[in-house]
Amino acid sequence: TVPVQEQGDPVQYRAAFELAKFYYENTGVWGVKTGHMPASNTALNSEEYLAAPHREQYLETAKAYGTLPPRVVEWSAIDSSIQETIEATWLNDADIKSTLDKLQTAVEGILK
Repeated sequence: TVPVQEQGDPVQYRAAFELAKFYYENTGVWGVKTGHMPASNTALNSEEYLAAPHREQYLETAKAYGTLPPRVVEWSAIDSSIQETIEATWLNDADIKSTLDKLQTAVEGILK
């Protein structure tokens, strides 16, 4: 996402898109060099990526267990609530059951 400013400079805005395009087009090289997963299926399934050490196993694990966040407008607020709840159990020794019950109530409230 590239935010649009009221007084935005069209040249800078275009440059931001060109940079994002460059990153996407070179995501395979980045994935091989860094050990991370590229952002495109073409790069993920390329010979270069799959030939890199441990990438095939990494990709299989990601496909089997990886998930994308839900595409709902309220997801950011829900995600924040989940994170705060988990941190409360770790940092404040909060009771897990009651904390999760509060989280459920909070999420249901966000979704209304």
